Amino acid sequence: MKKLKRIAVALLAVIFLANSFDPAFADDLADLKGELQALRDEVKFLKDELKTVKTAQGKFSVTAQEPAAEVATQNDLDGVRNDLDTLRDQWQRTLDKKTAQTKRSLTLGGTVTTRATVSRSATATTSNGFSVPSVGLTFKGNLYKDNQEGKNLDYAFGLSSANGAAPLLTDGYLTYNFLATKDISTPLLAVAVGQQKKPFGRDPQTGDEYKPTINTALTDTNLALGTRDVGIIFRGDLLPTTDYAFNYRAPLVEYAFGVVNGKGVASGNGVDDNASKDLVGRVGLNAPVDYNSIFRGLSAGVSGWSGPKSVTSSTSTNLTRRLNRNRWGYDVAYNRMPVGLTAEYAQGIDPTLTGTTPANAVERQTRSDGYIFTGYYNFGQQFLKNKDQERFDDWYPKTYQPFIRYEKWDPNKTVSHDQIGTRTLGLNIFFAETTKLQLNVNHVTNQNKGVVAGAAYDEYLVQFQYGF
Repeated sequence: MKKLKRIAVALLAVIFLANSFDPAFADDLADLKGELQALRDEVKFLKDELKTVKTAQGKFSVTAQEPAAEVATQNDLDGVRNDLDTLRDQWQRTLDKKTAQTKRSLTLGGTVTTRATVSRSATATTSNGFSVPSVGLTFKGNLYKDNQEGKNLDYAFGLSSANGAAPLLTDGYLTYNFLATKDISTPLLAVAVGQQKKPFGRDPQTGDEYKPTINTALTDTNLALGTRDVGIIFRGDLLPTTDYAFNYRAPLVEYAFGVVNGKGVASGNGVDDNASKDLVGRVGLNAPVDYNSIFRGLSAGVSGWSGPKSVTSSTSTNLTRRLNRNRWGYDVAYNRMPVGLTAEYAQGIDPTLTGTTPANAVERQTRSDGYIFTGYYNFGQQFLKNKDQERFDDWYPKTYQPFIRYEKWDPNKTVSHDQIGTRTLGLNIFFAETTKLQLNVNHVTNQNKGVVAGAAYDEYLVQFQYGF
C-alpha cells in the first residue's frame, strides 16, 4: 500500500512540474487525473478483498446472539403424559366396543337375493309370489403374508342357505401360492385344499353376482357342474401378457386340475361314498394381445371330469355297483367392454343299473348334452376405469346391461322329443358397486308334454341382488 501511495505522489509531482515548465502538458492533465482515480478505485478494491480473506480465515467474525431456548418444566411433561394416556384409553374403548377383532386379517362379504316370479302357461296363469332364493356369507383372509414375494397362505370359508333351508358349508379351503405374486408379469401357481368349486367350464365357475341371468343354466343344474366338492386343486398360468399402465394381465395358458371326492356337498358336506376319487380339470387359452387390441378378452377352454359313482339298481336296492361317469365341456368367450359373447357346450355320460342280482345285472350309459349362448351389451359408466374418481365412494352412475340367452338341454340322446329349450330376454340395472336389479323374461319349450302342461310356458322374474 505504501508503494502505491508513493507512486501516486510522484505522478502528481510530475504533472505539476510539467504544467509549470511546458504549457503543452496542460492538455493532458485531465487524462492523468482520470488514471489517478482509476488507481484509487483499484486500491479500494484490494482493501475490500483483503478484508474478505481475513474474515474467512476467522480473524474477524461477527456472532449473532441467539435467543435463549424455552425449557419445559416437569409439570409440562406430566400434562403431556396424561393427555396421551387419555387418548389411548379412548381409542382402546372404541376398538373394544365397535370393532370386530380376529387373530388374522379377515374380509367379510355376502350376497342376498329377493325374487318375484310369475309363470304363465297356455292353460293357466300361476303366480309363484315372492321368495328369498339364496343367502350367502363368506369369510376370506390371510394366515401367512409373504411381504417379500407374495407367497401367501390364504383361507376361505362360506355358508349359504337356499329357499330358507338350513345353511350349508359352501367354501372351506386353504390356498398357498408356490410362486411369487408381487409382479403381474410372472406366472402363477397355487394349490387349494378343501371344499371348493370344481374347475369345469366358464359359466359353472362364475359367481351369482356376475351371472347375467337369474336362473341357473340347464347344463349346470342337470350335470352338477357348478356344485362344490372336497379335494385338492392346482391352479396356475403361463406366459402372461401384461400392461402396467392399465394393470392388465392376460396369460396365454390357464390351467386347473385336481382330485376330488366326487360326492358333492348335498349331504355330509362332501363325504365320499367310495374309495376312488374323481379327476377334474380345465385348460384355457387367452389371446396374447395388449390392452388396446380388439382381440383383448378372446378366450377358449376345454374341461373334463371323470370318476366312479356308486349306482344302485333301479329295480332292487340290494344291488349296487361302482360305475364310471364322465363330463366333457368346451367354451369360447369374447368379453371386451362394452360387448360380451359366450358360447358353451357340455356333455355327460352317466351310468345306470338294472337287475336284482349280480347275475342278471345290466349296465347302461345315458348320454346327455346341452349348450348355452349368451350375448350382452353394457352402457353406462360404472365399470369404466378411472371414471369420475373424484366423486365420493357411494356415488355410482347407473349401468345398464341388456342381454339375450338361448340354451338347449337334451337329457337322453337316445330318446326323441325330450329336449328342453329356454330363450331369455333380460336387463340388469346396476345401481351400485354390489347392487343390481334383474329383469328376465323366459320362454320355455318342453317337448315332453307329460312334464309341463301345454309344452311351453312363459316365466317373468324380477330379482334384486345385493352384496356386502
